[in-house]
Amino acid sequence: MGFLVRAPVTARSGSDATVRPPPYQALHSLIPSGGSSDSAPEFPPAIPGPSKAIPADVRRTPASDPKAISGPAYPYDGRRGRRSSRLPLIPRTHEDKLFEKNLTILCRQAVARTPQFTAGGFFTIDYSMLASMVGSLTANMIIILQFMRSNRNGACDTAN
Repeated sequence: MGFLVRAPVTARSGSDATVRPPPYQALHSLIPSGGSSDSAPEFPPAIPGPSKAIPADVRRTPASDPKAISGPAYPYDGRRGRRSSRLPLIPRTHEDKLFEKNLTILCRQAVARTPQFTAGGFFTIDYSMLASMVGSLTANMIIILQFMRSNRNGACDTAN
């Protein structure tokens, strides 16, 4: 499995060409582009229909065609999915290098460390089991609250 990365559109207005970068700088390094990072990205439509024609002032070049980057996509529960880096998903919309460095270190530590919970020393609880426990607890709390609310309204009066 892989994911699709859309390249920026080269827009022609007059004699100068401007290229707007994609929203994430990690993907920006994979796609040839230029220009400032302050402007918003503009992507071509995926499948232009008869009503969605590409305007005449937008010229598609081979560098602006969608590029497919084939990379493995591991499930979250898998071991490689927990260990793989999720840092390219962090948007870099700031210029503070110290904040970016600290955030990168924090994310790498969170990805590299597997959670270790034990239930009284009997068995290990991982994130998937913890999520299912929280889900079942939430469902049971909702059911109990609904019974309590219906009892207050007198719909389920069994005291007599």
